[in-house]
Amino acid sequence: MKPDSAPTDPVPAHYLLTPRRLVFLAVLILLLGVILLFYPGSPTPSDSAQTPASTPEPTLAFPTPTSTAPPQAQVAPPSTTSSPVPSSPPQLTSSASATPAASGGWRPVAEGFGTDFTNPGPTAADWLTRVSRWVTPELLVGYRTTDPTRIPSGHLHTIDPSDEGATTTDVTATYDSGLQLAIRLTKGTNGWQVSTVLPMTSTP
Repeated sequence: MKPDSAPTDPVPAHYLLTPRRLVFLAVLILLLGVILLFYPGSPTPSDSAQTPASTPEPTLAFPTPTSTAPPQAQVAPPSTTSSPVPSSPPQLTSSASATPAASGGWRPVAEGFGTDFTNPGPTAADWLTRVSRWVTPELLVGYRTTDPTRIPSGHLHTIDPSDEGATTTDVTATYDSGLQLAIRLTKGTNGWQVSTVLPMTSTP
């Protein structure tokens, strides 16, 4: 004998989901979604789009003040270099030409020698330098040991030729002091030069 099965209660009709009830439920859910979407307290996509992003406030930068004073002119220190001072006095020169060979004759040589010979100058070296321009190398050797202060000084007055030739000429040099010198000049490869000097008279 089969046991009796428990009786089942039938589901009430108002719990059944009929097509009409399903449509109603869908519309209700849609309306709730729309209400939640446009609720004033919740942010909306449009509100977030309209709210500008916060930007940092600009920082004011002030330029560093610079000096407006005009530049100072640089003054160079005074130069301590002095002009060179001649160590020796200028040498005395005769009025005759200093180049006997270029003179073209014996007279400028005779006058130049006669002027320098009786002018001792500041030093013996100065006298020898001036006289050496007019004399031959042989006569210059003897004058290297001559003391010019022992020669009577005077100013040349005249030059008188006594025997004039193409290569040899003898003249007499007369000074304002009364001194007279017999001078012989010879012409060689270096032109006219004094080769011999002899005193004719001495000063009183």
